[in-house]
Amino acid sequence: MTDKFKKVPGDADTRILSSEERKIGDYDALIQLWSWDGIMGGSVIFANEDVAGLDEDEITQIVKASGFVRKEASVEANKSDSGYTFCSFGRSDLED
Repeated sequence: MTDKFKKVPGDADTRILSSEERKIGDYDALIQLWSWDGIMGGSVIFANEDVAGLDEDEITQIVKASGFVRKEASVEANKSDSGYTFCSFGRSDLED
């Protein structure tokens, strides 16, 4: 993992099933699949500094256009104070 994503915060109750760095459009991203309290899901994570000029709706559209999740997927973007933007989606929203 590059230094950019070394400080991504985690939750003690969340089990990371896979974690992989990729380019989403022009942006570096960390893709994580996880399990929490019997729920499986995923997150596309960006460094806030990389997406500073974008609002959460624009970031959601970039994730949907990436081909990584289904276009009809419910994706929620949240710019956090941790220095990262998290775009969460359900496991069933992954493209095959």
